Amino acid sequence: MTASASEEARFLVGAAHTLAISSFAGFLDLCPSLQGDDQAIAAWDFFATVAGVGVAFMTIVDTVPEPEQEALCHAVANELDSWRPHGYAALVDFTNAVRRFEARGVETPLALGSWVFLNVTDGQEPTRQDAEGLQALGYLLLHSFLHWWRERRSA
Repeated sequence: MTASASEEARFLVGAAHTLAISSFAGFLDLCPSLQGDDQAIAAWDFFATVAGVGVAFMTIVDTVPEPEQEALCHAVANELDSWRPHGYAALVDFTNAVRRFEARGVETPLALGSWVFLNVTDGQEPTRQDAEGLQALGYLLLHSFLHWWRERRSA
């Protein structure tokens, strides 16, 4: 990598946070259960950011040369905890939850969005319309972060 692992981690968390902030208003229309919940904004910023970082994080093993993987994983963990307390713990929860969803046959985009929604709403079950919005969120996260490390290396 041309940049240090800590610089890469800082850029990733910043990009994921920017996407989280900018996407909330659009997802209010797609997920009606979030409407009228003033606390949802702060929770959305946190959990959608962690989910974006998580998508990139889960691809480190497949896209980053092995000698760089450990340093990058530690840098991402440190950056998340520097950004917000318990950021890395949320990342671990995210990766475990996505794997559990997928093991039950839930498609990846819906698994990603569902994790965000369940955390933002304190476990409220999504409505059918919410689920469509959550799938859209999952696709947005995948499109934005699935090839994060490959795109950063080729830039």
